[in-house]
Amino acid sequence: MLLFSLLVSLSFVLGVLVANDINPIAITGARFILAALAILGIIYVSKAKSFYENWVLFKNPKNYIILSLLISVYFITMFEGLKTAGSISMSAVFTLTPLLTGLSAHFLGYQRLRRKIFFSVLMGAIGSLWIIFEGSSQNLLNLNIGKGELIFFAGCFCHALYAVFIPVLNRGESSIIQTSGVLIFSSIIVCLFGVKPMTETNWLNLSSLVILTIFYLAIFATAITFFLIQFSARRISGTKVMSYTYAIPFWVALSGGLLLGRWPTAETMLGGILIATALIFLMRDDLGNS
Repeated sequence: MLLFSLLVSLSFVLGVLVANDINPIAITGARFILAALAILGIIYVSKAKSFYENWVLFKNPKNYIILSLLISVYFITMFEGLKTAGSISMSAVFTLTPLLTGLSAHFLGYQRLRRKIFFSVLMGAIGSLWIIFEGSSQNLLNLNIGKGELIFFAGCFCHALYAVFIPVLNRGESSIIQTSGVLIFSSIIVCLFGVKPMTETNWLNLSSLVILTIFYLAIFATAITFFLIQFSARRISGTKVMSYTYAIPFWVALSGGLLLGRWPTAETMLGGILIATALIFLMRDDLGNS
């Protein structure tokens, strides 16, 4: 899961570099298509028989359309937000997703949010908000939130609902089949609603950095991270899996500083300390049984 958080964090850093060079819908569509092809290839090569036996996604197209719409909105708003927001603040917004997921599941009646986990996640959320407001109480009082952060927050809410509805809308598919189905339908949805930006993008004349980013997002930040989550979820508790989300801003700060020379300010360090504390609490073994 540390590797997972690192791979996700690099997508924010690369996204900042190319956000204004390619349409958000175009890069999201390319990402979904390549990731779907990669996962389908792995399924076919490794478990061809299982692939055909479990191919039931078209029996429940409505479920996949719901999931695909939610995750498509998330990825599109991510790149739209990166046009004006920094990678650290965007990753901080992303760390609000566990809180949004827990609250959504709780109020929708799908899962009870335990008190210790709630306060630990809330602590991480407060640390994230501190980073978003750049450690300024005046920014907080003035609600000085950037446009990019607001756009991405809406996407993170969709991501939270996506996480809640994955088990609810599952009809017996294995996790890898469900994920491949979501990627296929997401590719179709993005291409249908984004015909103009997809066709207007000059794919043959994209810069090498944009091409590198697309392949990184598709293979490492989508296909591989899926396998990392599946591998980890079978060995550690769901609470611990969720807790590693809070490591993402640290990876973003480190990679952004090394690659872009953009180090976090001293004012944002308090938020980082709160996030680190929340991460430690969530990783405690007794928390998973509370």
